[in-house]
Amino acid sequence: MKDKRSILRRGLLAGAMTLAGFGATVAVASAPAGASNTEMTAVGSFTTFFMMHALFPEVNMINPNPEAGSETQSVSSDAQTCSGGLTYSTSNQPPNGSGQGKTFLATEEGLAATSQGCVDFSRSSSPPAPHAETLPSTTTESGDPSPSHLDYYAYALDGVAPLVGSDAPSTVRNAATETGPGNGLTLAQVQQIYECVITNWDQLTVNGVTGANSPIVLFWPQAGSGTRAVYTDVLGFDPTKLISPQVCTTQPIQSFTLNTATAPNEENSEDGIIYQNSVGYANAAGGPVAVGSVTAAAMYIYSAGKFSQQWNDTTDFNSTASNLVDSNLNGGTANTMGNFEAGTLSFAALQNTSGSGEAYVDLTPQVGRFNQDNNRGTYAVDGNTVAEANEWYSNLPSNTGGNPSDSNASIPGVRYVYNIADTVLPSYNGAKDLIGFDNQTSGSKSVLCNGDMASTITAQGFLPLTNGSGAPAGSDAAGATCREFAGLSFPSQGTPIHWTTPTFDNRSQ
Repeated sequence: MKDKRSILRRGLLAGAMTLAGFGATVAVASAPAGASNTEMTAVGSFTTFFMMHALFPEVNMINPNPEAGSETQSVSSDAQTCSGGLTYSTSNQPPNGSGQGKTFLATEEGLAATSQGCVDFSRSSSPPAPHAETLPSTTTESGDPSPSHLDYYAYALDGVAPLVGSDAPSTVRNAATETGPGNGLTLAQVQQIYECVITNWDQLTVNGVTGANSPIVLFWPQAGSGTRAVYTDVLGFDPTKLISPQVCTTQPIQSFTLNTATAPNEENSEDGIIYQNSVGYANAAGGPVAVGSVTAAAMYIYSAGKFSQQWNDTTDFNSTASNLVDSNLNGGTANTMGNFEAGTLSFAALQNTSGSGEAYVDLTPQVGRFNQDNNRGTYAVDGNTVAEANEWYSNLPSNTGGNPSDSNASIPGVRYVYNIADTVLPSYNGAKDLIGFDNQTSGSKSVLCNGDMASTITAQGFLPLTNGSGAPAGSDAAGATCREFAGLSFPSQGTPIHWTTPTFDNRSQ
């Protein structure tokens, strides 16, 4: 569901911010020198958009979904920053995804001082990374923009794994049978599916159970998606580039076209799958798939946190909710999403390095008869699988260079989610006050990094970080519930960033 809020006046930091649900007024008048005296604005990841809006409803969270009709989102100017203001519309779409959010911050670095500050921080579900990365397939991809001066603050954990239809073997997709020795997909099998080596679910037998005779319909997130970037690294190749090791002749579905209208396959949304189900798909590698059969045949890379949050929200995510793809292609003006097929699509389990299936999400079954729209039980992210010790990028060897795929993690796809500030922009200190902490002994912490908001993070489907011994070396000298990582290097492989003088205003206290 798309949330369009009225834009608060700029000048918010000159007063005080009340955090809804926490019963406290957070003083920001004494923000450190250099802090932006404007309303905070954030762009970037769709994966964390709703969670960050729930955490900070006063912040101008720019919704990354493409604008339709006459809808707009705006950032106002003031005397010091964001000269002329900024408006997103159909002719100037907002940054859609983690990568585009990072690029926006990097672009602001090159602007005149009075034009900087339109955006204070970006949301990201992809990690800090060297600018140039080389995958095992020998193809290259871009990590952080260069030049840039990005400072990442991880605050929660998520798992990324395939969402699969009911044609997949039950030992992959059924919460009662998908875990334990021999169950779940192997990473090699997921790779073979996206390489088009395995093209039909009946070619896949998992612990004695074979899938249905049904060509697999592959979906992939839109360009700029953090979820897309993470799973490209996990696979070790980019499924959109039709080169070895792939034998695909068509790309997985990333967007949709009808006449002259187009719509992206938005990350962590079932709208695209359900739309394609209504029209069928002629180009699956294993053969054409009829109208009404696409959802059952689908595979799509998905966030465990978003899947849990959507599954549990029967009001906004159900089989009769608005379909954003269909609306955009057919000239609709409704800019909401939430079409959800709980009876057909489920979150797959994957095998760990010991060959045992692990679940990324755990189901508490409904009481009474299952109904996909109003009585379907509840899901929560599994904290044993989605654990900090399994985070993909923290398990890269120190000598990995630019290769993001040779992780020693015991299960693929576990990631941090982040907010990012830019150390050379005028809004850096103010942003760090809101979403970061000072990464040194006795360093001060924002409310987000002080553990005050853990219940909201959990309610949004993700796992909040704790201030424990599990933090990678150098990422949490202050005992925060966040981790700090410098940009242009993988997590824990860069030099920690902290204030030379701790000028933080202690507002979390």
